[in-house]
Amino acid sequence: MFFTKTLGLLKKIFPILFGIGLIFVFYRSTTVEQKQRLWAIIVNAHLIWVLFSICLGVLAHYLRALRWKWSLEVLKYHPSVFNLFCILMCGYLSNLGIPRSGEVLRCALIQRYEQVSFNNALGSIIAERVLDIIMLLLCLGITTVYYYDLMLLLLKQYDPLYYILGFFTLLTVAVLGVIVLKKLNISFLSKITSMGNEVLRGILAIRDVKSPFAFVLVTLVIWVLYFLMSYCVSFSLEGLFNVDIGVFFIAFIVGTISMTVTSGGIGVLPYPLAVASVFVLFGIETSIGEAYGWLVWSGQTLLNIVVGILSFVFLSLCTIKKSKHTVKFKMF
Repeated sequence: MFFTKTLGLLKKIFPILFGIGLIFVFYRSTTVEQKQRLWAIIVNAHLIWVLFSICLGVLAHYLRALRWKWSLEVLKYHPSVFNLFCILMCGYLSNLGIPRSGEVLRCALIQRYEQVSFNNALGSIIAERVLDIIMLLLCLGITTVYYYDLMLLLLKQYDPLYYILGFFTLLTVAVLGVIVLKKLNISFLSKITSMGNEVLRGILAIRDVKSPFAFVLVTLVIWVLYFLMSYCVSFSLEGLFNVDIGVFFIAFIVGTISMTVTSGGIGVLPYPLAVASVFVLFGIETSIGEAYGWLVWSGQTLLNIVVGILSFVFLSLCTIKKSKHTVKFKMF
């Protein structure tokens, strides 16, 4: 039991420690002059653009909460958008500490404060993640079409074959696992099947939203805001004023992948270093690329920490659990 718990803990903290280690190695490998140059660029940056980026982030997350409400309404739940926004931000805050813990926390919180089935909520979050993957692939496709030369240069540096093979290997293992489980005659499989059906209902709920056009439009706006969150930070650094917008699209894609596979951008592929590597690849000064990466990551992380903490407070103070003798307070 102790060994299992220790192994589970190591799996959670290893990516974070590895990412911190990479940052430490990066710090040790840079010269004093490079460190001074990086710090000077950050200090002299126009931080009003970073603040503007944070405001765009709040709007994007609010729209994400609104979209989540629409999918849950299909399942006959009518949660408060404000509560969903707070729950969403609590999840983001949790992800900074323990990777992927935010999804579980969101399900637990929405079950407590909005009486939404844990499994239905999990299904809706899985559907949300599928949409994210589709939008990321769409961004990748658009960038490849309009900036083919830039993408070709990037692919020459990073061979995507290994990632594609890895994805299909995991997919094959998952399919085989499902087939094997169906063949086995195990009593608890009925419970798993029941739970799976609830999760599936949550996933498929997006097919029956009241206004599909509004749902798709909000999804597109969310991702436009995500891009603008990172792009507007470029106006805070003079060295990026004349850089082709295609480079920012590629940096946005690489940065999004980094945020997805790591704990808030600090893990096996640290966000600031991943984004900086894209700029360096296209001939932009190393210090400027690194400063941009740190400014974008700092703004997003600050947003998740501050609003996440406030969301925990608001949920506890402004939301009273429904019962026969209580009435829930909804701000929106």
